[in-house]
Amino acid sequence: MRNAPVFALSALCFLLGCKNPGGDDSTSSSTGDEPHCSAGYGDGPEVDPNYPACDCGEDRCSGESSCVISGPASESLWTSSACLPPCSGDADCPTLSGKTTKCSPAGFCRLECNEDSTCPSGYVCGDGGECQVDLTG
Repeated sequence: MRNAPVFALSALCFLLGCKNPGGDDSTSSSTGDEPHCSAGYGDGPEVDPNYPACDCGEDRCSGESSCVISGPASESLWTSSACLPPCSGDADCPTLSGKTTKCSPAGFCRLECNEDSTCPSGYVCGDGGECQVDLTG
């Protein structure tokens, strides 16, 4: 009977999803089996917060940003993606990891790439010709 309160507290914590009181949350939502389109896939690459990967939800990017993807149409098979901030001119575009970006005719900031240009670390040249977060690593 002396252990009944301990068991009850443990059961309550389990039901409520309590975290480790030591602050070390050893659980991880990343198993490697979830869709690659998630910005939090695995440990995820260190990326510029202005150009994150697209999330898997209905509203893929926050605010007015536009989601661009590479790979098959299935979200779980995307190889790269990026949320591109809106713009009305080049001056509106934040840099991407220190590299100057430009406003596209569609009104979104992007860092163009091709075989001759290098994207910043954590990014690859996507199908649309802009640097996107590498989701394969």
